[in-house]
Amino acid sequence: MSAVPGLSTMNSCFLVGHIEQMPVSDRPGPFQRATMKIRWTRPYAEADGSFVEDLFSVSLWRGIADDTCSTCKAGDPVAVKGRLIMQDGQPIIVAEHVSLPAGF
Repeated sequence: MSAVPGLSTMNSCFLVGHIEQMPVSDRPGPFQRATMKIRWTRPYAEADGSFVEDLFSVSLWRGIADDTCSTCKAGDPVAVKGRLIMQDGQPIIVAEHVSLPAGF
């Protein structure tokens, strides 16, 4: 159980998708935090044969936020490794590593 009310840690995750919305900083300065949205397609088809896309919020901190804001743009492919948490009932990925996959 997390020490922060309304915040519980679930597990680790790895997500590959495209940047839907560039990071928006909500805490400038040395403890910068930014949130970006990543769109990815589920790796399996639904019963009707269609593939569903999901939108995930990714929380970026300090250097990761700076690097991502300076090197990425909307529509870029991106791979994120981090922790999957639930905050106020919504899944959020707290990024530990962000990279632009080569040949994506």
